[in-house]
Amino acid sequence: MKAKCYLSGPVSGRPSDMNAAQFAAAAIMAKDAFDVVNPTANISPDEEWAPAMIQCLQDLMGCEAILLLPGWIDSAGAKIERDFAERIGMRILKYEDLNPYLNECECDETLVYSGDYEACVMCGKVRKIETSKKAV
Repeated sequence: MKAKCYLSGPVSGRPSDMNAAQFAAAAIMAKDAFDVVNPTANISPDEEWAPAMIQCLQDLMGCEAILLLPGWIDSAGAKIERDFAERIGMRILKYEDLNPYLNECECDETLVYSGDYEACVMCGKVRKIETSKKAV
């Protein structure tokens, strides 16, 4: 049985499609090594921050590892999750730990789409889709 890995990254104040794309890309990246726990799949985008954070920490407690997504350092919630994971001795991973070729990524082949956003499976970057790409 694979270890469970919790995905941790910025969520609050961002469009739900942006979060869906980034977390889906991370889940694809991590799925071969871990059973992935995606908090954006379990919590409504309309949930208040405090109850959502409590649910996230409960989900995190059931995992053996945490994967920090790009942008986690700018997220109050992700920093709480990372600090909690460190204090209980959980394995802490960054995106580059799963992909040693992260810096070579050109974001052109392994994209996940959600609404107006795309996220790269290889490097975890998420961005708004250019109008010219949407028309194709």
